[in-house]
This record gives sequence, structure tokens and C-alpha cells, in this order.
Amino acid sequence: MENIHIEKTSKTPEVIFDAEKHYLEIKGVSIPEDSEHFYRPLMEWMIAYVDDVKTQNATELPVEEPSEEQPQEEITAEATEELAETTAPKHEKIAPLVSLKLIYFNTSTADYLVNLLRKLREIQEDYTPIMDNGSFNPDEAPPHLVTVEWCYEIEDDDMYDTGTHFESVLEMPFTYIALDEIV
Repeated sequence: MENIHIEKTSKTPEVIFDAEKHYLEIKGVSIPEDSEHFYRPLMEWMIAYVDDVKTQNATELPVEEPSEEQPQEEITAEATEELAETTAPKHEKIAPLVSLKLIYFNTSTADYLVNLLRKLREIQEDYTPIMDNGSFNPDEAPPHLVTVEWCYEIEDDDMYDTGTHFESVLEMPFTYIALDEIV
């Protein structure tokens, strides 16, 4: 999957979508004359990226079965656990970082941002564990896999409020970072 890097203009933000580092950044002003033309390729990339991450996160590590030469009763649960801790490769789930550093954006940009983040939210939805009995205990839920950093200029209360609104609409936790200036 190819990365995306779009330089900012006076009306469009800088965009860095790095699939290998799982880092997604949109920074600057977003008031494109044709929002669909600007954001459609980003949405298409996001769809492919999320599908790829979901596939990778769903991959289970192979479990070695005991060989016929080794009787099964010799393999204790403790020995299996100890072996797994010392020799088995760990499969960590992919956890993307999204950094939104917007100074100003228009309504059509807001719609695209919500759709991009809603697509990313699918990574978490697929990861939520269901207990053997089919129930879900929110106290035992995993940490959120997608980290959203909502960066705003320290004096810009409106942009902070917009972030809290997005967080509420998307039902995703955001981390808020006040910056002296977004450049």
C-alpha cells in the first residue's frame, strides 16, 4: 500500500498517511473549493488501509501441535505457557495514531473528517472481545486501538469544542493537545 503525502496550500491541509508507520496526519487549513475531489482519494486510501489493518489484526499465530513422537501427557499447561512466553513471537495488534492539527475547516471538510474517523473506528469494533458466553463486560474492554490526537491552538476554544463534539459523535476517545501555534 502506497503512502500519501500532500503538501499544504492556502486552501488545503498537509496530509501524511503512512501505512507502514500507522501514522495519519491532517494539518493546516481545509477549505477546498472541491472537497470531494480533495477528500475522495483519502477516503479510498482509508478504506483499503482499514481493511488491511483488520486483516492483520485478525491473524492468529499458528499453534504448534505436539508431535506423534512426544506423548501429549508430557506437555503440561505450565510447560506450554512457559514455552510460549520465551520462544513464541508476540502478535501485537496494529494501533494507528491519527493526528489532527487543524487551524480552520469548513462544513464539507467536517463531513469528510467524520467519515474518515468513522472508518478507522472499525478497527476497534473488530477488536472488542466477546466472552465465551457471548456477553461483553466493558470493565474488561481493551484499550482503544485507534489513538486520535486533536491538536488545537491554545487560544482557540472553538477548535477545542469542535474536537469534543467530534469525540461525542464518533464515540471514540480523543487526546487533546494545546499548541502555541500550528504551522
